[in-house]
Amino acid sequence: MHKCVVCGSELLESGDCSTCGKLNFSSDGSHADGSKIDELSIMTTRLPNAADPSPQSSAAAAVLAPPSPPAPSSISSSLTTGFNDCRFFPGTLIVGRYRVIELLGRGGMGEVYRAADLALEQTVALKFLPCDASRDKRLLQLFHNEARVARQVTHPNVCRVYDIGETDGLPFISMEYVDGEDIAALLHRIGSLPPTKALEITRELFAGLAAAHARGVIHRDLKPHNVMLNKQGRTVIMDFGLAAIASQIEGIEARSGSPSYMAPEQLSGSSASAKSDLYSAGLIAYQLFTGKRAFEGASIAELLHAEEATEPERISAIVPDIDPQTERAIMLCIQPEPSQRPSSARAVASALPGGDPLSAALAAGETPSPDIVAAAGKAAGVRLRFAILCLATVIACLILVPVVGRHLSILSITPLDYSPPVLEQKARDLAASFGYNSKPRDWDSWFEYDRPSIDFFQTRKHSESWSAIFQKHSAINFYYRQSDHYLVSLPDGILSADRPPVNKPGNVEILLDSQGHLLQFVAAVPAYGDINPPSPITSASLSEKLGFDLTRFQETSPTYIPEVVFDQRRAWMGSLFGVADGQTTVEIATWRGALTSLWIRWPWIPKPGITTHERLFESTTTYIYNLFCVVGLIVAFFLARRNLRLGRVDRRGAFRVACAAFFLAVASASFMVHFVPSVQMSDVAFETISDGLARGMILWLLYLASEPTVRARWPHSIITWNRALAGQISDPRVASDILVGAATGMLMLYLFLARTLWFVSHGAPPDGPSARILGGLGELLSKLSSRGVAALLWASAILLVVCGARALLHTDWLAALTAGAFMTFIEGGVRHSPTVSIDASVYFLFYSGIAFLLVRAGLLSAVSTIFVIDVAGDIPISSSFSAWYNWEAAVNISIIAVIAIYGFNKSQASPTAADPLFSGISSRAIAA
Repeated sequence: MHKCVVCGSELLESGDCSTCGKLNFSSDGSHADGSKIDELSIMTTRLPNAADPSPQSSAAAAVLAPPSPPAPSSISSSLTTGFNDCRFFPGTLIVGRYRVIELLGRGGMGEVYRAADLALEQTVALKFLPCDASRDKRLLQLFHNEARVARQVTHPNVCRVYDIGETDGLPFISMEYVDGEDIAALLHRIGSLPPTKALEITRELFAGLAAAHARGVIHRDLKPHNVMLNKQGRTVIMDFGLAAIASQIEGIEARSGSPSYMAPEQLSGSSASAKSDLYSAGLIAYQLFTGKRAFEGASIAELLHAEEATEPERISAIVPDIDPQTERAIMLCIQPEPSQRPSSARAVASALPGGDPLSAALAAGETPSPDIVAAAGKAAGVRLRFAILCLATVIACLILVPVVGRHLSILSITPLDYSPPVLEQKARDLAASFGYNSKPRDWDSWFEYDRPSIDFFQTRKHSESWSAIFQKHSAINFYYRQSDHYLVSLPDGILSADRPPVNKPGNVEILLDSQGHLLQFVAAVPAYGDINPPSPITSASLSEKLGFDLTRFQETSPTYIPEVVFDQRRAWMGSLFGVADGQTTVEIATWRGALTSLWIRWPWIPKPGITTHERLFESTTTYIYNLFCVVGLIVAFFLARRNLRLGRVDRRGAFRVACAAFFLAVASASFMVHFVPSVQMSDVAFETISDGLARGMILWLLYLASEPTVRARWPHSIITWNRALAGQISDPRVASDILVGAATGMLMLYLFLARTLWFVSHGAPPDGPSARILGGLGELLSKLSSRGVAALLWASAILLVVCGARALLHTDWLAALTAGAFMTFIEGGVRHSPTVSIDASVYFLFYSGIAFLLVRAGLLSAVSTIFVIDVAGDIPISSSFSAWYNWEAAVNISIIAVIAIYGFNKSQASPTAADPLFSGISSRAIAA
């Protein structure tokens, strides 16, 4: 008989040692007795090892490819000897569900059989306790503990446990049948592995270990015999028979396991933790690359001394072509002090070349951390060809905006020849002509659309073009206010026609059209004395100021009662626009001959006692919108609280997003505030900050409510978002998403331009940007800041709706369409639209597109898209390149162009080498 070269015991006929279970063969691939080994017939399940004090729960795995005839294909010759007295023979039916195929192995924890699960129609492994052990409460508890603990872990690199049962008083576990070979047998057969294969096994080993640790489970007996390679080459961690919840481990239990692969703290019996598993896994990885153990010892004391007092040989000294990053990760794992080891198995998997901890976390059913999400995905940007296409799309669309938009812009057909300073001077001259010629202490001005007049002409049939109509009555009005004291508008500091009230002595309010003609005048007589008008107020003297011949009007009885002091009133009525019910009334009020009020009742101003009723659709959708806001915030609150309690939230990201919304909202309001040196500005500042805090809190709440769900289900959609929040603005992938968002936004702009084109072709007036941005740099900066807040809020709101729809429908595209439909239903542009079908179709395409972009391209692209389309929509387009407000159009166009060019440039930059390694490791460990 031949003897084992490891322990000296006699060998079985198969070449296996009857004591230690080692497979003995010579360098030419033959048995110790000279016969050749058929590798496919080697059974990798260990036999009972009397030298190993730990109970052995053999893995349900073997290479079951048939050996050379005439050996039977189902049972290896290495198992025939000693297993004639097995409990269940092939064909036995257990609990009416499992049909036994063969005995796989026998160890300290009992027998393992391969069986067919008739209910699930798949092959499983059944693990039974020995008869004596099944009556041992401690072993029985350990057996049930294995099932309870192992069922918590679901990962491709961990052997799955399906069920637990009992037959004839014998408890058993049904588990995944792994058809393969354990690492111990593999290393005995071929020695060390090629670096690429060793790296692959090491990566999968730590990925499976990370999945177990995420559930609070540690293995405590990790060794090559408990790590399998299935036929597909995938690594599977076996035998959680000694695993336990970390908080339950204490005392002598820390010494359970195989000493050769124990961490020093286990050998000393002091403690066992997840970092103990990292140590064992590091020893396995070391052996995979080198073919030898890192530490040797004949006893526990010798092993403990070797691990604590000696340093293993560097892997690169044995395998020169090993990747330095891989060697560093493994050597850090086998540091004697737990504090010097990596922070987690996931950190190791992330540090290894080619690792994908995000996929590992998703496969394990876990919510990946924001750092893992940010580190996932490609480092390089989009391909050059695609980047060029996106940049060309943005530039081409920007060039075409003035060409296409001039036919659709209300500014291109409305006379707007005078800039705000010129109109302000005209307003001062008018005030002086009425006797108010003292130098004001404070003044302000702004533009506004005359929407009632536009709606009036749109609902009337007229043969004139819109250009001709706006020549008669301007669609844009200019408000001017001056006062003998500081103008303070509480609570937000933004002046309007009625804030602060005009009836305070010394106030003057003038409304002009875009040509400087007088439309409205209100003046409160100064408290310091009477007004001496230069000349009496007559219809002839007013005609030049009004821009039409008031002498052709018939004098009538006045009906309008102004809010300022007066002692005399007059009124004239006539027709201006040549349409039915187009009567116009001009009423004035004077105080001691000085004009204090001029008010015009245009045909579009409802007569007293007439009210307009809101449409049923408009009122219903408005109610639903308000309800959505309230219910949405309530749901977001409870979701956020739940996520906070479960520890799933990205606190840092939520804080940064909320801060961004706060500062943008404060900036937007500050640029619109009319600042004056008054103590009341403290109230304005409080209102501005409160509004910013409210917007920041809402966004913070929405982020906490939806971001963890996105990170768990669509983490790839927030990879670049998390990188941007981490300050990696120049990251190629971040820049790529910004570029894609800019291109998408410009394309979507033409969706709305097509909508406007359809309306204009059917008689509707052209559209235009907010009139406020024509007022100067402050209004423009305010609008840009508010667009940033809107992009963050709307993207977050759509994201929350998509998450809710996805939870109900379980399909991404259905969730996106549902979110698009819901957002369209509550959209103000649809609720107040006279043509609901057209606007609903356009907004449905828009919101569905944003929802798809959120799910597929990412949150950063969606925010970029919304911002770009809003900024592009604010471009004031004129009919002439010499218009005084074209500089504002140039600013908006330049902002979009800079965003696109920046995205293109950085997307093609070489990614910086970032080290995602162990953030929790001390510098001492790294130096080691």
